[in-house]
Amino acid sequence: MSFYPLPQPMNEDYRLAVLERLSILDTPPEESFDRLTRLAAKQFGVPVAMVSLIDRRRQWFKSCVGVDLKETSREVALCAHTIMSDEPLVVLDTTKDARFADNPVVAQPPHVRFYAGAPLITAEGMRIGTICLIHFVPREIFDEGEKKSLADFAALAMEAIEIRQVLATTGEKYETGIASATLAAKTGEAAKRQFLAVVGHELRTPLNAILGFGALLKECDEIAALPAHREYVNAIYSSGQRLLSTVDAVLSYAQAEKGEIELKPEPLDLAELIASCASVCGLEALPKNIRIVVPQKHPGLPRLLADRVHTEQMLLQLLSNAVAFTTMGQDVSVRVETAADGGVIIAVDDTGPGIDQDEVGKALEIFRQLSEGMARQKEGLGIGLPLTKLLVELHGGRLDIESGAEQGTTAMLTFPPYRTLPPSAPSRNA
Repeated sequence: MSFYPLPQPMNEDYRLAVLERLSILDTPPEESFDRLTRLAAKQFGVPVAMVSLIDRRRQWFKSCVGVDLKETSREVALCAHTIMSDEPLVVLDTTKDARFADNPVVAQPPHVRFYAGAPLITAEGMRIGTICLIHFVPREIFDEGEKKSLADFAALAMEAIEIRQVLATTGEKYETGIASATLAAKTGEAAKRQFLAVVGHELRTPLNAILGFGALLKECDEIAALPAHREYVNAIYSSGQRLLSTVDAVLSYAQAEKGEIELKPEPLDLAELIASCASVCGLEALPKNIRIVVPQKHPGLPRLLADRVHTEQMLLQLLSNAVAFTTMGQDVSVRVETAADGGVIIAVDDTGPGIDQDEVGKALEIFRQLSEGMARQKEGLGIGLPLTKLLVELHGGRLDIESGAEQGTTAMLTFPPYRTLPPSAPSRNA
């Protein structure tokens, strides 16, 4: 195709993961969305209005009035440009815009001439699609008031999508659940954002001061000469470090949820990466006489195209959990497998007490600790697994947990095929 190159949003993998979680793609038509597009077409005097969702390969229409379409390829979607910004995109005459003049939907039937779209923006700040207007003749003006009204239509469409997902989870009917679902969602988001802001601004500074003075006291000769005082100082310092780690995890979660983490992918040797993480967690495993069994490097082991820091963060979290929940003297094992679609699976197996499978979802909720079984064996706010889930989704993958009471637990990071690289070429000196 010779027309203007299709732009790619930052954190595209995470955007797609958020879209997938909403469970709206390829669902049947719904009157709540058709009502919005009919009203939009009438409000703005255009023959075509659509609620459009942009996935990896296509533009799919949840609602479309004025033309009989279900989807188009993403390459020809004008809406693919709209999701690059939080602001509405207005093109009064597509033939005079270098981005669209050669686009097949402009140069060929249906000969789109006017386009206006406003992005559908989730609570995480991800632009998953648009509500858009189309006409087959150019327009001379689309003023600021009209842009604001179109953005309001987009906000209504996004609310309908999010309420739909909440009600699908709870099983409530739309008519009886809409008010409670909307209030709960908005209240919960506001409370979480406020808490994270407090953590970031009010805890970090005094914690750094505590750690700084604690480090000075640890080096003080007078303190070193008194064993009891040395023990107190070490307790203060180690407790401060643990609390700072919790604060950092909370802030990382907030960044990941909002899509503000920028990945820096590089080819990763999985055997080396896993061995390095196992070595770090070996300090936790040593007092319990737990052995961490890791995969050996071999010619067929694939490499992973991923962010090293965040992949290490995910592995360390899963290994730390496995060590904490495994009984004394047992093994924790790490496996690397190839998924059916060609992706990579990193699985961590433990022999701990496990949890009922219907409780797994709770373990993936932030600030949620289970009251029985594995939760009683490990301290923390319940941030590690939710953060791991967001980080792997940021890579376009997913976190799965298979467990059963008294059957142990397997945690699996599954990365998509496009993050799989062939094994390194053998060295000539090998």
